[in-house]
Amino acid sequence: MKRYKKKEMLESVKTLEKANDIIGRNSKEDQSNLLDVLTQCQESAILLGTYIDSLGAKYSHLVKILEDYCENIYQMSTLLSDDYQCRELSKEIQKQLTQLNNGIRYDLPEYRKEVVFLPYKASMWDSLESIWKASDEDEDCDAYVIPIPYFDKNQDGSFGEIHYEGDQYPDYVPITNYEQYDFEERKPDMIFIHNPYDGGNYVTSVHPFFYSKNLKQYTDMLVYIPYFILDEIKPENKSEIEGMKHFCMTSGVFNADKVIVQSENMRQIYIDVLTEATKNTKEARKYWEEKILGLGSPKVDKVMSTKKDDLIIPEEWIKIIQKPDGRWKKIIFYNTSIEALLQSGRRMLRKMESVLAAFKENKDEVALLWRPHPLIENTLASMRPQLWNEYKIIRDKYISEAWGIYDNTADLDRAIAVGDAYYGDASSLVQLCRKVGKPVMLQNVTVDNEKDNSAVLIAEDCIQIDRKLLFVARDINIIFSLDMDNGKINLIDSIPEEDFIANRLSAKIVRWEQQLLFVPFNAKKIWIYRQDIKEWKSLVLMPVNNEDISLKMFQAIAYQDKVFLIGSNYPAIVCVDMEKETLTYFDRIYDCLKDKRKELEDCYVRCDCVQINDCFYMASALDNKVLKFDMSNCQYFWIEVGSDRNRYSGIAWDGSNFWLAPRQNTAIVKWDGTNKVTEYLLPQEFAAQCMHFLGVVYDGTKIIMPGGIDGSKTIKFKNGCADKFEILSEQYSFYKRINDGYIVSQTTEGELTVLDRDGRGLDYLCAVDIEALDSYKREQKVDIIDIIQKKLCIENHIISMHDLCSTVDVKGKEKQINEICGGKIWREMA
Repeated sequence: MKRYKKKEMLESVKTLEKANDIIGRNSKEDQSNLLDVLTQCQESAILLGTYIDSLGAKYSHLVKILEDYCENIYQMSTLLSDDYQCRELSKEIQKQLTQLNNGIRYDLPEYRKEVVFLPYKASMWDSLESIWKASDEDEDCDAYVIPIPYFDKNQDGSFGEIHYEGDQYPDYVPITNYEQYDFEERKPDMIFIHNPYDGGNYVTSVHPFFYSKNLKQYTDMLVYIPYFILDEIKPENKSEIEGMKHFCMTSGVFNADKVIVQSENMRQIYIDVLTEATKNTKEARKYWEEKILGLGSPKVDKVMSTKKDDLIIPEEWIKIIQKPDGRWKKIIFYNTSIEALLQSGRRMLRKMESVLAAFKENKDEVALLWRPHPLIENTLASMRPQLWNEYKIIRDKYISEAWGIYDNTADLDRAIAVGDAYYGDASSLVQLCRKVGKPVMLQNVTVDNEKDNSAVLIAEDCIQIDRKLLFVARDINIIFSLDMDNGKINLIDSIPEEDFIANRLSAKIVRWEQQLLFVPFNAKKIWIYRQDIKEWKSLVLMPVNNEDISLKMFQAIAYQDKVFLIGSNYPAIVCVDMEKETLTYFDRIYDCLKDKRKELEDCYVRCDCVQINDCFYMASALDNKVLKFDMSNCQYFWIEVGSDRNRYSGIAWDGSNFWLAPRQNTAIVKWDGTNKVTEYLLPQEFAAQCMHFLGVVYDGTKIIMPGGIDGSKTIKFKNGCADKFEILSEQYSFYKRINDGYIVSQTTEGELTVLDRDGRGLDYLCAVDIEALDSYKREQKVDIIDIIQKKLCIENHIISMHDLCSTVDVKGKEKQINEICGGKIWREMA
């Protein structure tokens, strides 16, 4: 059935009036042409009458006028040869059309909008539901929910199995089959979509008819709302924005007439990214400012309005949740993501096995609700079939043992409401759980959940003091030492004015006389610790653009009575006068890199540094330059080393040559310090990796380029044999040369190795007894429960999944609903 706006109906009546005037004055003309005109008039009247009849019985008088009109048109077609009769009929028809015009103009309601919602996966319907509810409650709107089919994609990109989930929506949502709605005929006023990829997704594709580029022709208002929620990012945080740019650049964003995002900050990020991508002009910015709206996400509406007491819990779930006395266990919502599996592979599978084993052991007190991402099977089967087979064994075993809940239904919001806390991978679900006040902990692939009698301390850096190594921890605020004679760990102190759970506060410790300077990486200040009197003092860095930035400094060099702090994300080298406690800034030193930094969104330099006499050398992470800085007079210059495409992760010195580790898929470079440069291509195994090594270290005989915590591999080769690599799977938190030529390294599992100058090694595990750690927490007045309840915690060897379970309150505290953003979005669009 064709649908009309009031304006279109009046235009149709006007067209019928013109036709009637022509026929009344020209009935003796070519009768075959006049018959065609009369036929078209009758067909138009029938379509118009059918539509008005659908509006209800109160408009039947208008339908009657159209019926009489059609009868007169028929009579006229039989009397075209009778000029008098035609003129009389024409007068009667004109009266009918005048009545019809007035009836449409004054009796019909102004207009009923027609709005279509096109979800593709039922589990993602929550990103549209509250807008649909608002439109469905609008008396002047007809809203249709039309689930659309989608395909799996084969490895070659072709379409595989087709899926349609129209039977998986809540009972209160009326479903229209996509084959029964004629988009070309009906031309809805608005179409809402939540899949923006068109053909650009490697795993699935909606039916090509429903690509955004095609839907545009059937509506004047195509609206895209993301099916996900991202972590909130400040618009000036360039490094984090770089990691989410691809969400801004999808087909749906470009083809939609309006794009609704979760917040004003996110709106500004979309505008900035899209303006830069489209000529970066004032006109482009104005276009995106009008198109992108930061009105919120309906996903939040859904989760906020879903209450545990209102849910119908499946009987098989109740058997797992309920204790013998009728009370409920604590319920942990365990979410596993596609990205974590693809990034960590089998390592993540082993992590999942340890998680499941830990929860199985505690199943009498804690119920596990495992809900994997709905596209894990499609993605792994398409991209990593062997990983899928191994994953499937773990999943099937869990389901068959039936001690925990496996939730693969479309009802995500039930899982959030039932769960007392969230544990799992980073995901849009994290933001939803935090919105409703659930404790959240992100799982860490390096933590073995079955080992809980001791806590492994992962370090960021260390120095040697006599026979002890002193460390700054990576993911917690603890300074600790290890006695190399007996392996004993001693917890010393924490950096003042910083949270106990804090990531990478300091990346470097520098010793000057009896003082230890902790170079700020994410710490707010430069902190100096007096070992002899156990006292802290601080120096404040000049802020950048009036803000405290993260990832400030990786490296520092002690020289005479000064310490030179080398900016990584901080745009300067800072000289600390340790006697006067003053700071001098060399803030023009990175001017030659700033344009590159805007383009690449990376740090200026990284962690490795070479000191030769009065000079230190640092390698640029943005291009092929090496900085030579003379600390005796503070003069410096940049030297181009190797091909233009090179960028570097670090620099080392073997006594004759410098070695430069690649930042990306370029070359390992050997440089004699003047003009001779030799480049060695990375092995093929590294072709798929983007960021590689922590840096580069010379241990006296070998060059080592250690893989970092992100999962990259390690390369070793003998000095002089750089074309013969040894590739190792180990990943490290740090790997460095310290006092007296010792090489100290720690794997991401916590295993510490100390090699002396002769290559003799000592192995340790940086693990502290749980009782000793608990005692330290009490001394520092650390409230773990308060931390977990208030912060988004990343699991580590100190705060674990078991702490999360201890924190959970089964009764919970449900947050109050503020304004439903779906209603706000509908009012804006309507």
